Amino acid sequence: MRFRWCSRRSSNGWLRTAEAARGQLEVLGEDGSPCPHDPANGFQWTGPRPRQVRLRWRDGEQDRLAWVPVIDEYGRVAATILPRLGLDEAWTHLANFPMPPDDEEILTDGDGTPPSDADQQGFTQPAGASYPVRQMMQLIENIAAKQTAVSKADWTLWCSRFEQCLTQAAGSQVLEEFKAFGLNPLSPLYHAPFRPDFATGPETPESRLYDEVLGQVELAWGVDTLGIIGGAG
Repeated sequence: MRFRWCSRRSSNGWLRTAEAARGQLEVLGEDGSPCPHDPANGFQWTGPRPRQVRLRWRDGEQDRLAWVPVIDEYGRVAATILPRLGLDEAWTHLANFPMPPDDEEILTDGDGTPPSDADQQGFTQPAGASYPVRQMMQLIENIAAKQTAVSKADWTLWCSRFEQCLTQAAGSQVLEEFKAFGLNPLSPLYHAPFRPDFATGPETPESRLYDEVLGQVELAWGVDTLGIIGGAG
């Protein structure tokens, strides 16, 4: 049995399983008490996603206990919490698609935090408000150039990588500076020239999947209520 983590926030979520539970199955929280259960959503978990959870069920006259892995929202089994990334590092992982990102290669500063956007790949941040605009727009252009060349067979995997890497970049310095302009930097990615032909228009499952993922990244970045670049809907 495995549980899938369902949450788009950094903490609190639901643990779901498609397998039939034996008897009165309980998921125990970190304090050892049973997690609340909702038939529609699963077991409610308080706190960051666990790598594994402990189950308890009744077998005749005895209580049974077992540890089972948790699958995160990106399909990783019993995985560690993903570190935060700067925009340039997020793009590096996207640019290497379809090669998988290597968590062990993620650079950190001496205090264990990821490097700032300006420190990565030799960037030195110039003075003036134009710097976050240039870097953010370059990221969007890079994403568009990359994803318009992704094959239909790889599209689902690309969407997962896209969501994972950009969600990890939430809170980066360049993003926070760009948000001060009141614009949603992801809004151009809704338009057809920024996507492959098979993922344009609401009638294709590839387009619907990408729109859903794009919406989740917007929420993670806190830009979903900001203005559209170019003023077009």
